[in-house]
Amino acid sequence: MRPRLKLRQEQKSISYDNQLVKRPRNALAREVTEVIHLTTTRIRKLRRRQRRKRKLRYLRRRLAETEDPEERQRLIAKIRRISPWAPVPDS
Repeated sequence: MRPRLKLRQEQKSISYDNQLVKRPRNALAREVTEVIHLTTTRIRKLRRRQRRKRKLRYLRRRLAETEDPEERQRLIAKIRRISPWAPVPDS
């Protein structure tokens, strides 16, 4: 077994979107890291909204296709859980 190499604090790096980013050493680098964090937070929220809309479209399509009343109630409950204020088709 090989001995582990000890890294100094400056040499440690963090992974960000499959890229290796060096740990910040000064105030400017910390600001850049904060901007990256804000950007990734915004992107995460955007993707979450898009995923929710995609799922709603999928559930509404399944609701329109199904005839079984139990299945319809189950799908309506899922739609309400994802988006309580979203309109549910009657047909």
